[in-house]
Amino acid sequence: MSIRFSLLGPVQVKRDGRECRIGSAKVRVLLTALLLEPNQLVSLQRLFGVLWDGEPPASAIANVRTYASRLRKLLDHQDRLVTKYGGYALRIEEGELDVADFREAAAKGRLAVRAGAAGQAAGHFRKALARWRGEPAEDLAITWTLRPSLDALADQRCQVMEELIEALLLTGDFRLAVSHAYDAVSLRPTRERFWALLMRARHQAGDSLGALSDYRQARKVLGDELGVGPGPELVALHRAILNGEAPLGVRSPATPLPPPIVGGPLYGREAELAELTSMLVGAEPGEAIVLHGAVGVGKSELARHALLAAAADRPLQFRLIDLACNAPPMREERALAPLHDDGEGLPQLILLDNITDIRQVRPVQAAYPSAAIAVTSRSPLAGLSRSRHLAIHRLPAAASVALLTALLTSAPFPTLERSGHERALLHQIADLCEHLPLALHLAARNIAVRRYGSLHGYVRLLADPRYRLDMLTCDDLSLRDELRGGLTQIEQNGSALDTAARSLLLRMGQGSLALYSPSRAAHLLDADLAYGTAALWRLAELWFLEPIGGEHYRLSELTRLFARELTPLNPL
Repeated sequence: MSIRFSLLGPVQVKRDGRECRIGSAKVRVLLTALLLEPNQLVSLQRLFGVLWDGEPPASAIANVRTYASRLRKLLDHQDRLVTKYGGYALRIEEGELDVADFREAAAKGRLAVRAGAAGQAAGHFRKALARWRGEPAEDLAITWTLRPSLDALADQRCQVMEELIEALLLTGDFRLAVSHAYDAVSLRPTRERFWALLMRARHQAGDSLGALSDYRQARKVLGDELGVGPGPELVALHRAILNGEAPLGVRSPATPLPPPIVGGPLYGREAELAELTSMLVGAEPGEAIVLHGAVGVGKSELARHALLAAAADRPLQFRLIDLACNAPPMREERALAPLHDDGEGLPQLILLDNITDIRQVRPVQAAYPSAAIAVTSRSPLAGLSRSRHLAIHRLPAAASVALLTALLTSAPFPTLERSGHERALLHQIADLCEHLPLALHLAARNIAVRRYGSLHGYVRLLADPRYRLDMLTCDDLSLRDELRGGLTQIEQNGSALDTAARSLLLRMGQGSLALYSPSRAAHLLDADLAYGTAALWRLAELWFLEPIGGEHYRLSELTRLFARELTPLNPL
């Protein structure tokens, strides 16, 4: 039996091509909340928010259980809706969710643009937009808690519409670009970027008078609807067309974008890439943008892709400084070499990769007061002035399986047979790797190079907790070493709080629990509640723990195994 979930329009569930009756409004909202975070645990606290906007009735837990029971009957799969750790997770396979299909097609389009294949990119973008049937979950009475996630989806649609028009302009298909620009303006008449693209398309199609008319219409709409005038981009376009100049942002169809500075596509990072790129493009001199997340979550790769995308959006000078081997304070001879001065006064952007201490950032800020600085770090570096922060989480399950499959089907890796049994093994590997890109890369290399006899042989060893971290080691790169680097950061600081955090981590490693609360932490440390809470917060700040709602935190199995290795007690 095939099943298909749709959020890009009215909420739909189809089994074998036939639409199912979902039921009550609350069941539809519950399904929507779970589909927005597929294959991820959604806490009860989060569900209370999306169902009742943070004001749940006394019977809220019982009500959620009732809605979940009805949803299970609808899905006709008892193992689809999983209950664990005080929340629910909806298991979604590849090709079953229109949101995932939309994002995958959009990602392929962006890769094609960067490779200079604008025609292919336009095809991918059209395929992505074809998934939309209206506004996201438009048939629901949306709570304020759920609204931001749906608004983000709608904004992603608008972004892809912009990218499609850009791709068509690159191919020289100006009339088709005009048609799509009109569709975009009709959908979001107050989005200035749509009006700018329409003006550019009509001007390049030879209709400069039409482009000037569009400007007058845009000015009227913005004034009537928002009470504002056109922004700098529209004003500059209007002036350029009036003066008979080439409008800003118009590229020749023969001019490809620069090649990627890193290899391979990103999987499951479309929203984060778009957000980070926007932050980099709009970064002001002296501003710091901090990308933080757990070990192996893919911060560096995402930052480098975003840096490339930002450089494609506007001319700028950029420098990458990788501090993976540096201990604080930073070695100035490596980090403070001057940027190339091309004499054009281009904006400057510096990426400081693998930062472990705020003291590695401040000398760069002092040396380059006119540069914006992007930082990747385990810590959010809250002490940085003029900083913005973006947290990066683990990949969605479908994206991690897609990444693993891509790694195992590209040279020099062997070709997968793609049997049902093999797909199940790939899902198991992704789960055991906890959907961390670094762990998935290490697993793929081990499968390809080492002689485990079969994919099943590798999975058997990876599933054994005694060998799991060994199976995620390849030559001089290992997940264990990356985790040890975070622990070293705690040990070097040596404060009372860091000492408490280290002790708590070691005690967690001796147990088998995945969820921890302040009271549980205080019990493990034989201390008061404040001490336990502070230790929990410090571990969460460095991403050894992940908050799951309320005052509860989750310890991943890989981190627990690492912590257990640090003590000789209770060997596996």
